[in-house]
Amino acid sequence: MYMKTKLFLALLLINIASSVPQLAHADEDAETQLQQAATGATFKIGATAFRLVPNARVEKLDKNASVQDKPKAELARIGQYSISLASGTTSNTAKATGATKLAGGATHSEPFAVAVNQRSGAPALLTSRLKVYCKETGEASTLAQASKGKVLLASSGAQLLILDYASPAEALAAMPLLQNHRCVKAVEPEIHQSFARSDQLKRR
Repeated sequence: MYMKTKLFLALLLINIASSVPQLAHADEDAETQLQQAATGATFKIGATAFRLVPNARVEKLDKNASVQDKPKAELARIGQYSISLASGTTSNTAKATGATKLAGGATHSEPFAVAVNQRSGAPALLTSRLKVYCKETGEASTLAQASKGKVLLASSGAQLLILDYASPAEALAAMPLLQNHRCVKAVEPEIHQSFARSDQLKRR
């Protein structure tokens, strides 16, 4: 009985060891697929460039979902959000922006776009918000109105405005106008990344 148990454990360890390279290879393949699909517009946060994935899909999973519960087509996951590539044709908006509404839509109406960090190769979720570093936060309403956004936050201490737009595409389109305003020092899109896979970006 002891020998059978020992043999069983040895075989189990061998099986686990052999599966690790396969899992790692699968992760690399998924990351490569996203990187190759990143053919959209490019934007920067600090010195790091990101490129949009036009045919990406984002699905919000149940908060109790585990890694084993991932959707069949999932290529990456950031928090509760599963990222995959859409098959077939997509709408003109999705093609242009890489943005799709989350599955179910009722619990979270904000559209996301998917982008790939050109430094690390890791995916990121691009939101419809911009961080505007402005010396005169009293200009918040003026900036929001001029760029067709709305003010979510105006912090005079941090000299920071958070402006929200109808979509990630509209947020990116508003950046040049905001950057040309006299009080604006910098404008950055808001993104969500998986910090387990990449270091948190810092403004430079």
